[in-house]
Amino acid sequence: MSNSTFFALWFLVPFLSGLGLTLFLRALSRWGSLWAALAGVVLAFGIVLSIYLSSPRTYPAGSETELYLGRYWEPQFVGIIFGWGFVFWLMGAGVGAAVAAVCRRRSFET
Repeated sequence: MSNSTFFALWFLVPFLSGLGLTLFLRALSRWGSLWAALAGVVLAFGIVLSIYLSSPRTYPAGSETELYLGRYWEPQFVGIIFGWGFVFWLMGAGVGAAVAAVCRRRSFET
């Protein structure tokens, strides 16, 4: 996987998803930004849980993983990637909230 593909997959997608979801939820409710941030937490937790549940219980040959919580996986790597992904999700949500606020002000001025 090239560096640009890795960046787009793990950081650009959460940013754009957070942005789009925030704009959508802000159009429906004043608390849309909070709901978008909460959705990011739930989504990240669900993905980490699915990675844990899909990890093998027996040692895979030739693997560098270690036994954590009864499964062979790398929670440090998963935590770092999803931590940064959540930061980018929150940045997208922040940009979405700012865009929604600017659009709301402009609609009140006209």
